[in-house]
Amino acid sequence: HCKHLHAATDGENGYLVDVKDVKGLEEKMMEFIELSYVQKKQMGEMSREVMEKRFDKEKVVEMTLEGLGR
Repeated sequence: HCKHLHAATDGENGYLVDVKDVKGLEEKMMEFIELSYVQKKQMGEMSREVMEKRFDKEKVVEMTLEGLGR
């Protein structure tokens, strides 16, 4: 299941763009470029925090076993 892999919250710790949405990707890239250094740093820190919580060793093993049907 990929439901566990969705770790970005649009505008908080990353950006979400629909697949093949070139215009949307361009808009999000411009939005990111216009952020201040502090905002970019905060976004990166929030993203790391989310990843550390969602993908610690125990959870990765659990998701792997779940994916294998065990």
